[in-house]
Amino acid sequence: FPTRRSSDLQSGVGKSSFTLQLLISLAIGRPFFGITPKRPLRVVMAQAENDSGDVAEAYQSITDGMMLYPDEQRLLDENLHIYRDTRSVGPAFIERMKQLIVRHNADWFACDPLMSFCGIEVSDQKQMTEFLRHGINPVLEETGAVFMAVHHTTKPKSAKDTAGQTVSDLAYAGAGASDITNYVREVAVLQRCQGEEPIFKFSVTKRRGRSGMKDEMGDYASDIYVRHCRIPGVIRWERSSQAEVDGQKPDSSPAKGSPRRFDSK
Repeated sequence: FPTRRSSDLQSGVGKSSFTLQLLISLAIGRPFFGITPKRPLRVVMAQAENDSGDVAEAYQSITDGMMLYPDEQRLLDENLHIYRDTRSVGPAFIERMKQLIVRHNADWFACDPLMSFCGIEVSDQKQMTEFLRHGINPVLEETGAVFMAVHHTTKPKSAKDTAGQTVSDLAYAGAGASDITNYVREVAVLQRCQGEEPIFKFSVTKRRGRSGMKDEMGDYASDIYVRHCRIPGVIRWERSSQAEVDGQKPDSSPAKGSPRRFDSK
């Protein structure tokens, strides 16, 4: 895995549950849609958007669906540590991150979302460079940990604006300064597909051939389709396909609170 990683996600898609499913997979050494750690990793997450009930609901749903073996459950209990932090920002967050990495001898540190912890104007190139390269990076060099930041994309663009957009262009989909993309080793982007079903395109944009990600046919791919679990009320992610995307009905845009709207945790 890269030493730095960014995930750019649209608002309301279920980014927290997607991230949690990734971290659970890393902690027990299982592939995440083909992306496979070399061994079970010691993982710490700092998150600022969900209370303990929200996290527990998603955690239980994801692990139930993964049908963990007893040894995997023990690994997960040992390797995954989740902290709710709504106060640490800027230098205080960087110090908190270092403390948690050292406390748990962590291989992987994730924050969700970046804007809750950086404490700066994300569009300010100078401030973002200072935060990432002169704040975060020394901690990574000292500890050897991976840093993963969950971040929001900008407002959706029109088809005219995105015509001819390459995967490399997609790396700059995140809100704010370009150094967010320039600094990290990988940018992974999750975008909802057009249509009524909650199906999404997940893309790795910078080191595509090295990710190990695989499509539904088992072939290596830089883009795959994933979806919310087909079981109503279950918070979990599973594979989808181009055929399922092509066969969708037009999106009728259910209102917030509608039973057909996914409750993103």
